[in-house]
Amino acid sequence: MIRKSNTALKNEPEPRFPLAAVNFIDALLNIQRRRFNEQRAAFKANDQQGLSDTQPQTPSLNDKTHLTLYAEADQFAGSGWSHLHRHLNGQQSRWMERVGMIALYPAQISGETICIKGSGFTRKKFIENLEVYIDDSQISGQIKHSFTGQWSFQGTLPKASDQSLPFAILRLQTIGVAKHKAGIEGWASLAVTSISFE
Repeated sequence: MIRKSNTALKNEPEPRFPLAAVNFIDALLNIQRRRFNEQRAAFKANDQQGLSDTQPQTPSLNDKTHLTLYAEADQFAGSGWSHLHRHLNGQQSRWMERVGMIALYPAQISGETICIKGSGFTRKKFIENLEVYIDDSQISGQIKHSFTGQWSFQGTLPKASDQSLPFAILRLQTIGVAKHKAGIEGWASLAVTSISFE
């Protein structure tokens, strides 16, 4: 006699596997898919120009160009972020959970400083306890904020990211979340409008 298992197959993460990890893996897969599409488009462009033997380069920025990443940009890809939120003044941002991560090409992290600008926080202590990392290296910097909710973090970048790795992970984290009175989904800590490397 064959016994049927009581455990049904579900499209859900294994309970012991943190949901944050599942979301981040999904984000990395989406970024990898975008990278593949960019490279495929480069191959197609080369074919059209009769350069089929030329290996397309991974999309990157040259040494003289620095990246500014806006909340509404397609490259704002990672985990721990809300959908795009428009403030009453027209400014757009993404609200962060306790931890927000963005995957970037290592070559995009150029310059000497990183500047993160935001347009809100649910608790003052969340912005005051913000920590910023690239991979495992914490970035030391200065936080400024005003009673209007505008805030900024400016820090010194660590040594250049390992160019052999497919991604560099920019991680923002704070000490908690709170319900947002504007009614965005879930709970949030900080609203981020842009990230730039200068």
